[in-house]
Amino acid sequence: METLAKRNDSEEAVLRILLHQLGEGESRFGYKPIQNVLLEGVKIFETLLRRFMEMKPKSSNEEKHQLWHGLLILRKKLGNTRHDLVGEISKWLQKYLLNDFVVLPCPFQDVESASYTMETIFLPAVKSILQGSICQNENFFQFLTTTLQTSVTCALDKLLSDGKSLRYLAMFSDAVTLGYNISTKEIKNTLTINVIKEYSRRCKKTLMFFGAMKCCSASVIQAWALKNIIFHLINKDCAIAGSNTSQEEKAKLFSSIIKVMHERGLKFETNVQNIVQSTTLSLDSMLKKMVQVSEISLSYFEGDKGFDRSALIEDFIPEHSSSEKHKPLWQILTQMDMTEFYPGKLTLQEVLKMHENQFSEPDSFSELPWVMLRKIIAINFDFREKTLHDLLRKLESQSQPEKEEPPVRKLVSSRKPKKQTREQYHPADIFLAIFQCFDSFLKRLVVQKMQVCQVAIPLVYQDYERELLRLSLWPIREIFIDGGSESVATKQLRTVAFIGIGDNRKGSKSKLINQFLRSQNDEHSTFFHKDCLLGFHRRVFASGTIEASWYIPKSKTSTDDTGSKSEKEKTIEWPLTVLNLRGNAFTYPKQLQFLLNLASALVVIIDYEDIKKETYYPILKKIHASEAHVIIVTDLPHDEDETEHFIQIYEENTELTFEKCSILSITSEGRYLNEIEVKQFLINDVYDALQHSTFSMSLEEMSEQLPSGFYSDEELPKSLLGKQLCDQIVSQIEGTQQNTRLQKHDILPLQGEALWHEWSNEQKEGRRSGKREKFNANDPHLERMRILRVKQVCVFNQINDIMAQFVDILVTCICDKETTLFFLSWLRQYMDSRSRIILPKVLNRLRRAFYEFESIRSHKSSEKESNKEIKMIELKSKISEEERNLAHSSFGLEHFFREMGQIYEAFMYCQDDASCTITMKSREILQSLPKIAAKLLVWGQPLEVMDGDAANVPLKWINAVYTEVSRIIGRNKRLFAISVLGIQSSGKSTLLNTMFGLQFAVSAGRCTRGIYIQLVPIDKTKSSLKFDYAMIIDTEGLRAPELAGEKVNHDNELATLVIGMGDVSIINIKGETIADMEDVLQIVVHALIRLKQANEKITLKQSCIFVHQNVSAQDADKLTIQGNQKIVNNLDKMTVEVATEEHVANIRSFQDVIGFDPIRHVKYIPDLWHGSPPMAPASSQYSTSVIEVAKCILIDLTSDESHNYLSVENTKDHLQSLWNGILSENFVFSFRNVLEVKAYSLLEKKFQELTWQLDELKLKWLNDSVRPKLRKCIKYDELDRYEREIYEEFSRTISSKTKAITEELELFFKESDLAEHMVHWKGRKNAELESTSRAIISDIKHKLNIEKEKCKTLMDSNNCILKNKKEIQGKATDFAKTLKGRKETPSEEEISKQFDQAWKQWVDDIVRDNPERDVDLDVQEMRSHIVSLLYDRFRKYDQLVEDGLKAQNIQNWRGSNTLARTMAINDIKSNHITIPSAWAKIKNAFSLEDYKAKAYHYISYFIFSKIDTYIKSLPVDNEYDTTIFSQILKYCIDAFQDHFRDSANHGYTITHKLEITVVLHVARFSVYHFTKMIRAFKLKNSIHSRIESSRQETEALFIGICTAKANEVIVSNVFCLEMKPLVHEKIEWELSLHISREINHLFEFRKYPLIKAILKDLAEDDDFDKFMQYVTCCESYARNWISEFTKNHFSKQVENGITPFKRYAIEVLEKIMSDIKISVRMASCEPQPPTSVAEWIKKFLVNVKDQSFHFSAEPFQSIKDLGISNFDDLSSLIKEQIDEVKRELTTDYEKRDIKSVSWKDPSPYQVIIDKLWGCPQTCPWCKEPCSTASRDDNHDHSCIQHRPQGVNGYHWIYNRELVLETCNFLINSERKTQCSNWCTCSKKDPGVFHPYKSYKTYMPGWEITPSTEISKYWSWFIGKYGKTLAGHHKLILPEVSDEWVKMKKENAILSLSEFDQ
Repeated sequence: METLAKRNDSEEAVLRILLHQLGEGESRFGYKPIQNVLLEGVKIFETLLRRFMEMKPKSSNEEKHQLWHGLLILRKKLGNTRHDLVGEISKWLQKYLLNDFVVLPCPFQDVESASYTMETIFLPAVKSILQGSICQNENFFQFLTTTLQTSVTCALDKLLSDGKSLRYLAMFSDAVTLGYNISTKEIKNTLTINVIKEYSRRCKKTLMFFGAMKCCSASVIQAWALKNIIFHLINKDCAIAGSNTSQEEKAKLFSSIIKVMHERGLKFETNVQNIVQSTTLSLDSMLKKMVQVSEISLSYFEGDKGFDRSALIEDFIPEHSSSEKHKPLWQILTQMDMTEFYPGKLTLQEVLKMHENQFSEPDSFSELPWVMLRKIIAINFDFREKTLHDLLRKLESQSQPEKEEPPVRKLVSSRKPKKQTREQYHPADIFLAIFQCFDSFLKRLVVQKMQVCQVAIPLVYQDYERELLRLSLWPIREIFIDGGSESVATKQLRTVAFIGIGDNRKGSKSKLINQFLRSQNDEHSTFFHKDCLLGFHRRVFASGTIEASWYIPKSKTSTDDTGSKSEKEKTIEWPLTVLNLRGNAFTYPKQLQFLLNLASALVVIIDYEDIKKETYYPILKKIHASEAHVIIVTDLPHDEDETEHFIQIYEENTELTFEKCSILSITSEGRYLNEIEVKQFLINDVYDALQHSTFSMSLEEMSEQLPSGFYSDEELPKSLLGKQLCDQIVSQIEGTQQNTRLQKHDILPLQGEALWHEWSNEQKEGRRSGKREKFNANDPHLERMRILRVKQVCVFNQINDIMAQFVDILVTCICDKETTLFFLSWLRQYMDSRSRIILPKVLNRLRRAFYEFESIRSHKSSEKESNKEIKMIELKSKISEEERNLAHSSFGLEHFFREMGQIYEAFMYCQDDASCTITMKSREILQSLPKIAAKLLVWGQPLEVMDGDAANVPLKWINAVYTEVSRIIGRNKRLFAISVLGIQSSGKSTLLNTMFGLQFAVSAGRCTRGIYIQLVPIDKTKSSLKFDYAMIIDTEGLRAPELAGEKVNHDNELATLVIGMGDVSIINIKGETIADMEDVLQIVVHALIRLKQANEKITLKQSCIFVHQNVSAQDADKLTIQGNQKIVNNLDKMTVEVATEEHVANIRSFQDVIGFDPIRHVKYIPDLWHGSPPMAPASSQYSTSVIEVAKCILIDLTSDESHNYLSVENTKDHLQSLWNGILSENFVFSFRNVLEVKAYSLLEKKFQELTWQLDELKLKWLNDSVRPKLRKCIKYDELDRYEREIYEEFSRTISSKTKAITEELELFFKESDLAEHMVHWKGRKNAELESTSRAIISDIKHKLNIEKEKCKTLMDSNNCILKNKKEIQGKATDFAKTLKGRKETPSEEEISKQFDQAWKQWVDDIVRDNPERDVDLDVQEMRSHIVSLLYDRFRKYDQLVEDGLKAQNIQNWRGSNTLARTMAINDIKSNHITIPSAWAKIKNAFSLEDYKAKAYHYISYFIFSKIDTYIKSLPVDNEYDTTIFSQILKYCIDAFQDHFRDSANHGYTITHKLEITVVLHVARFSVYHFTKMIRAFKLKNSIHSRIESSRQETEALFIGICTAKANEVIVSNVFCLEMKPLVHEKIEWELSLHISREINHLFEFRKYPLIKAILKDLAEDDDFDKFMQYVTCCESYARNWISEFTKNHFSKQVENGITPFKRYAIEVLEKIMSDIKISVRMASCEPQPPTSVAEWIKKFLVNVKDQSFHFSAEPFQSIKDLGISNFDDLSSLIKEQIDEVKRELTTDYEKRDIKSVSWKDPSPYQVIIDKLWGCPQTCPWCKEPCSTASRDDNHDHSCIQHRPQGVNGYHWIYNRELVLETCNFLINSERKTQCSNWCTCSKKDPGVFHPYKSYKTYMPGWEITPSTEISKYWSWFIGKYGKTLAGHHKLILPEVSDEWVKMKKENAILSLSEFDQ
């Protein structure tokens, strides 16, 4: 704005420019962030505005509107922010607005100016005024009425005076909307805003249609305009007549209008005049007649106010019987029940309707057209004659059942032609009759299919409705014959036309054409002839039709010059148009003239007898007078003289010139030539004729100069209008012609790499980045995505002309289906033609680069290896560049719709963005975009679901389209989704197009990428299918060779989405082998399982059918049974691998994921072509096979009654869930197959195990070296030295460990069965290992620095404390001096008060000078580390981690201080565990609830108790370290892995979802516990706490100095105060050693006595839950038990109420105090008495150290400078105070017990259990602990007594009874046990059973002694708790021996001693 202000223009001009821009920006489609513009220079603008409003603006009328509009917008934008300006603007507008409107004439000149003025000036200004509440009174609308009335009248008068009657009619037909009276030239009533809007819309619509009908006759335009007038008259809301006017009065009004027009000199064409002057026709009848004349149906009025189709008859059917020529056609149509579709009313959508019986053969003539259509759609070239023949035979057999005849009669009668009882039908008549019922789009599809079938196409035929010959140009526009860029309609081809004159009794013209077209006579009949099936039937009305086909030469294989060819070897080398005129050309002169105008060569077939007749000379003369070279084919006589005479006469009568004529005789030397000879001679003659011919004309050029009596089907109004609308887009595209890449980017910028592609990348990175909760408010990815969307909006507003016009056309025309489809078809043709020019060049460059790359990579080169690598890198870069060029060059109609989707996405995304504003008009248009796309989808147009270039689904756009589709077709309509998947160029789209008649793009290139859907309705009148629409899903090909495997992710994502969307997926395979698709299917299965686990809402309902294409063997299905079995086995095997990897037990085969029957769902299809292209027709076997596939899908695969088909809304939700799941999945898609996934998982698991060793080493060093060594330093130089030594030693250690781990990893690579799949990760993992090692070293260095800084801080604070102690000491001395001379000694209160002041100041100074880290930062860091560790450990399942953290925050813990029982059984969901399907079928099998209870007990009693034990073992005042949670996480992971490995015995599998749920639960508890730990440690070790701990001795020193106590007293007091906590610490250390030693001695340092004690305690407690805790995890239970046992043992009162703990504590105290006294005495005694306190302290420390008691000199620093002369007195004083300290500590320990002690690490309990328990292994079957007390694994495991296996839940599968036998007994029996984790075999299959007696083979590390005896203790347990045990395990208790039931507890306990040897 400041730029504007600096211009030299006047202020008014500046403001005018600004307001003009403001108004223009608001009126365009879109919006600009206008608030920013206004706020930039509000002061400048305000000054200009106020000056401007002081004067009346002097501007043109049009500019006034723009200024007013801008001011109105400004007023609206200022809103409530500037009341003063808003008020002034309102006054100014009210002052000048109405007056100017009165005198303002709307500049109407004609139809164009009326539309422009209403849309761009008048209506926007009125809307703005009304929205601005400037004018709301009746006078204003009266002003509007007067203005429009004046403008319309002036325009009509001018048009009439200029003689533009057609434009006059068009404009008046719109003025009727206003209520304009032609007689009075007035508008009857005051207008409303709605009427004005409707008039504006009608003007725009009229402009479009009027422009399209410029080429039409005057009668058509007149009928069209009068039809509009009549329609508005009969409308109930008629503005002229009023709503209460009768039909008779309206008819009189119409007559008066016609009369006025006549009076004003308006003349109508005869056919229109006859209608308007009729006195018998009602207005309704007139409307129908006008519809017929104007050739525009009433659908034109759809969308108009008051339109009611039910009240009108749209289609007018003439009296066909009135025309004799028309009668045969009408009879056939009547016979086939097709009259309702004639002419041209059968739509493509109607034909494509599906039902399960659509592929059956016809039983009547009414079914014949539909079967024929289905067959031609399925490219079966026998669709005409064979279908008709079979029907006739069927009807014949039904009407005349055969009578039993003698064999001889049968033989004779079979040789005779049967008597025809029905009228004969010629196939050409039947097809032509059906063909004329097709609408334009169905004709195009059928013609394309006929060309594929190499069947002649009806190019010119009789239109009986218009009594003209119709050139069918539209249907052939999309036929391309030689790979060029032009279709056969526009390509200038040489044309060879064939005609017959006379009866042609000597041969068949059509058969000769077929021979001419092909190399073999019996190959294929392109043109139907008399020797074909039913060819002998008489044609009725197909004669006179010109049929077309095209000859395509084979590609040249040599460079021979054409002149060197011999006569017999001549081959036509040019593509030709071949035309054939059916019937006698003499009878059809118009058709003949057409051929003469077009043909380069004309072949005339005529008998010799006929050629001599003078009757035919005129027509032959006409033929020879044409420009075409004429070839006469006849049977010349044998007599040469006669022949010569004939030629002379013929030349004279026809005036031929032999340069342009040749005669081919089919006779030679008295015989007729055979077919091969005739064909070769004909080819030679045609070759010679064409070689010298320069004439060629395209059919499109021919359509522009048609002879009289012809018309082109492209002249129809809707086609013309569609083309005109297309030309508007094309002209702008051509006008911005640049190079290909820039052009597409300029026209469709929103979908480019810098916007939509970048947005997609940001979205995926944000969703897959892990280690945090995605897309929170501060997410950088989300912010970048927002910025990109805003950029899209801005870019669109700047360069949106073409796209805005495209949208505007669709918005305007969408109510007219036919016009819209024509527009899109024309635009598609243009874009495809344009691409065909550009793409081949790009593809060639891409192929050359790819082949060169492969050549260098695959073959040895003489170049150096380094040069070879450089060259490959360059070529790889070139391939990528050409791939991008290919994407940019691919520019079709689908990209316009993609851009439309991006417009919607961008604007909807930014609609709440403060920097963007969207106008009401823009919002209306945006909301209409999904409606347009939905309508087009329902009409059969494909919709792009996934953009293959960006590899993303625009969900907002797709969801909006689905919502609109649901509204259009009905919310309850169900969809059946059929998808196809296959390798690139494997024939997927061709298969779908053939099967269902669709129009998916068929291309061998990579031009169109992504996923497209198309809707096909179900014919509910003929179908019992349970769905209403079939949704067909087509996709790009996978594994493109030019991508060289570079985009595995994209293909895997796409395949997963396609199969996930489909109810049925067609797996399209090229050839017999599935190898190409097997890898993709493996990843899809893996992904679907993972997606289902992550999101229960995703509905997996897939089934599939395998289609093998190009399998030529007739018995391929029999030959490939073995191959099918191999396919099934491979798919099942990989599915089991996936299920095992994902911990899913109920999936054991491919069919468990995707429904598939290897017998019925494998189909084989032969090659598409019958023969060698390019002239080969489509194979009928291909068509038949495809139909079989369709039958399988529609009949077999839809027969499942339980299958639930989704509604449109549910399909939308399913797609959204599926795609969101795919976006979040960041693991599986990067792999090629399941073996790679498995290999990577094993490698990652091994890698984590190895790196954990490094972590453990780091933890050990931190605890054993770093902290202890640094914390004992008392000097700064010691810190530096220790730091350096520790770092160097650790670096050496970690390097050595890394080397060993690397070697172990290398061995793993070598020995793994999947080594070949791991090899490409080897380098990466070695590098990652080195990186991990360096990171650990760096971390240790960092922690060393932190610890050193802590120690330095501690030293600094200690020095500071010491310094301040001295300051306090000085203050005390100074204070003491002030007391001298005072009569009274100061009280202790006064001294304490003085100390408190000094202490406070001191503490404040120290805390200020030594700031500490905020504890909340430590807590936050701990939380972040835990979250990061979770994501790191569960990389494969980070989406589950994210969902869990979103559901409940990591710090959200409301449980207890322990984990035990903090989860409820209801927290375990049904999808948290899976049960093998085989188990579910077993009688008496567990229920899901039973398994949930089992899982709950495992988690609670095993995992949680183990973690609780570990946490309890941590010292209370321990400092938190990150490795603590790592250890907890390792406990969890190991526990779940152990459970999974033993899942076969458990009978169920815990899924990763439950595992992560539990881990997150543990993490929340850990955060809660560690937060307390951090805060407690901080509280205890903060500088403030340490200062406060020294207050007592400091205060004592202060008081001592102040009270002038002797230095001996002061020193003794401070000494004892500092000594007391050190003594206390020494006592606890001694106690810990004594406790562990005594308990170990109590259990004889052996494991079994401990086990016996535990079992005895369990028996005596009589608590079943405790039994189960011990059984589930005996070591964890033992740790807790030994802790409680030790506490109880040392808490028992033995004598005088003294516990062992107290007794020994006092004993230790006595010894320590005695040692201290000795050290004090020795420090003070002769012969070398100390000379200072410092020396005395030094001697004391040496002596006390000799007593194994370590004192530090640091606490005594405050007294070392005090002067003492008599150290004996000091010694005596200290001894006295030592006795006092002793008494205090004794009293303290008498009050304490062992339970209140906070032990230092390690605690005595940990030392005890580590020593006693030893080996952690348990029996794999009964879970009895191993008896070995050593933790070394180099020994065999054994148990002293084995339990009955049922105690642990083992049971017999067949009856679910608990196993009561022990392992000792079972290994001596014939019983078998289920294969599981304990087994060393490779199967790990629950379906495999091993003999117990062979246990050494399967678990060689165990030694079990055979025995028939059963432990009495466990027998007692079964007898007492058997029923409870069975209920706990949800099993059945078998019959228990009475001896067990009656056994006493005492005997059971006593029996334990039997094993104690």
